[in-house]
Amino acid sequence: AADSSFTHSSRVIVTVANFREQKAYPDLLDVARRVIQTNPTVMFLLVGYGPLEVEMRSLAQRMGLADRVRFLGYRPDVMRILSASDIFTLASHYEGGPLAVMEAMAAGLPIVSTSVGFVPDLITDRVDGLVVPPRRPDLLAGRIEELLSDPQQRQALGAAAAARSAGFDVTASVRHIEQTYQDLLRGK
Repeated sequence: AADSSFTHSSRVIVTVANFREQKAYPDLLDVARRVIQTNPTVMFLLVGYGPLEVEMRSLAQRMGLADRVRFLGYRPDVMRILSASDIFTLASHYEGGPLAVMEAMAAGLPIVSTSVGFVPDLITDRVDGLVVPPRRPDLLAGRIEELLSDPQQRQALGAAAAARSAGFDVTASVRHIEQTYQDLLRGK
C-alpha cells in the first residue's frame, strides 16, 4: 500500500547521522517544525541510530511532527535514500569529516549544513551548498525554505556538489597522508 503522507508534490529532506549529542537532533527537529509550518507537504527522513534515538522520537511526537518526520534507523541503502531525496541537511554542533555530506554531494543533492568541522572545506556557501553557523535552527530552516522555493537553485547547487565530489578520492587522500608522515619522519 502506498504511504498516503507522501504526495507527488512532496519534497524530501534527508539527514544521515547517528543519534548522538553532537548531531544536534533537537535543533534538527526545530528546523523540521519551522519548515513544515510553511511547507506542510515536506517530509523529513532521519537515517541513523544511536543512544538518543528513543528520546528524539519522543520529542518529535511531542512537537507534533510524527506524520512528517520519519525515523528510518540504520539503513544499508543510504545512497538509494539519498538519490530519492531533494535536499540533504545536517544540524551538527561539531563534526570531524562528515562522510554523509560527501555521500550526499556524490548523489547530487543540494546541501544545507552547519559550518562545523570539515564542512567548510567541503562546501563553499552558495557555490555547491548552503552553510549556516551551528546552533541556529532559524537560519538552517530559512536556507532550506529558500531551496524549497527555488528549484533552479536546488538543481544548480546539486550539480555543483556532484562535480565537487568527483575530487573526493580515497587513494589521493591516502597518498597525501603517507606523504605527510614521510615528511614528518624526515623532520620537515
